[in-house]
Amino acid sequence: MRNSTLIIAVVIFLLYMTFVFFIPPIIVDVWSDEYGNTGQIGDTMGGIMGPLISVGAAILTFVAFGSQYVANRLQRRDMQKERLENNFFNLLNSLHKLIYDCKIKEEPITNTGLQAFHFIFYEYKAILCKIYLFFNERLPDKQVDLKTMKHISYGIFINGVSKSATSRLERELPELTKEEVNRLNDYFVDKRKSISEGMRYLMDYKDQSGITLFDGHRMYIIPFYNCVCTIVAYIYDSIMNSKYWDIETKYENIFKYCKMMCSQLSEHQLGLLYLMYTYEQDEMHEDKGVQLFFEKIVIQYLVPTMNVKDANFINLK
Repeated sequence: MRNSTLIIAVVIFLLYMTFVFFIPPIIVDVWSDEYGNTGQIGDTMGGIMGPLISVGAAILTFVAFGSQYVANRLQRRDMQKERLENNFFNLLNSLHKLIYDCKIKEEPITNTGLQAFHFIFYEYKAILCKIYLFFNERLPDKQVDLKTMKHISYGIFINGVSKSATSRLERELPELTKEEVNRLNDYFVDKRKSISEGMRYLMDYKDQSGITLFDGHRMYIIPFYNCVCTIVAYIYDSIMNSKYWDIETKYENIFKYCKMMCSQLSEHQLGLLYLMYTYEQDEMHEDKGVQLFFEKIVIQYLVPTMNVKDANFINLK
């Protein structure tokens, strides 16, 4: 746009200079024999060229204003992009700090950050295995499909179990009666100490003391999920509300920034995020940017064993 405007301005200027310097002498030579007095020719030329020069000046002024408008628009677009990127990277730093502060126990330090999310993801799978055994061993007459088991597992995973209270589990597990919730809670309370016995999917942690099983991960996982969704919503809203990009460019930029954030996360973190998106029916779940992020972008990074909706997510046999 800027180059084409400049070319037009140069062409107009060259035509104008050609007219000014070459046309008058030609006219004088042609008409001097007929009129004799070149002064009359000059008066005629002045009357003709005056308006033409004024029109040319107006055109050049219009081109100059047009070029300035384009330059100002590009400058505002660049400033908006710079502000978006600065805020985006500041939000990413906050996300990294939140990830680093996540702990599954105080010591050793290796059980923080990405290592903690590794454990948290596989604890969900361990819970799902135990849920499967619970219904087969304790409630064999209750017909529960795998989809329902995954939802029940998420309730235990996010809220944990307790010796003293089951009210939260009762609210979040409508598939079960109060008596069944109590039996399920007692079952997991009893299994808390069995990690050293070789719990499936948590074998890497069987020799580490100090890890409390089935304690609930709401304190870390909910802020992590909310932080990611907030970043995604900010990216989507900022770009879609911009006046300086067409719709195709807007989506290209949204995908670029969202993929950049995905590159900062491990496969277990992405698996956890998708798990939460599946079961956390909150305001964030209705956000168009969040829906685009999980349904079009995150899904590309998930192998079957990380995707809770995939048939190959887990083998319970």
